[in-house]
Amino acid sequence: MPIYDEEEILEWLINKISSYTSIPEDEIETDQPVLDIYGLSSVNAVSLCGELEDWIGSPVSPDIVWEYPTLIELANHLSLRDGAATRFAYRLIYFIQSTFSPSQPLQQPPIQQPSIQQHSLQQHWQNNFGPCSKAAWMQ
Repeated sequence: MPIYDEEEILEWLINKISSYTSIPEDEIETDQPVLDIYGLSSVNAVSLCGELEDWIGSPVSPDIVWEYPTLIELANHLSLRDGAATRFAYRLIYFIQSTFSPSQPLQQPPIQQPSIQQHSLQQHWQNNFGPCSKAAWMQ
């Protein structure tokens, strides 16, 4: 999954809004609610989310346009959401690779088996039900 910063996402969003509305990119205001100001329909919003999902390579809910109504809020959210997760994954991989070298493979701790004492049926009976004798069985 590629990592996009806020500025790259914002530029992409401006380009898409411009293509949907035929408004020049330099006239699109990033701090105004997109759906209200530019008159995008819900169909356009869903289509925008689908294209955005394909571009950034991670799921984007169609509700995101209503949750983050301005382009700047949307770009900021996506850069933090996807960028933070990806950066964390890269840092984790680097940590694992730098900590455990091939010359020192990971050691699994030995599996400890619980101690099982086997009893005869008579011992089991005596431990759980009291003395056991042939006379008791015959009664």
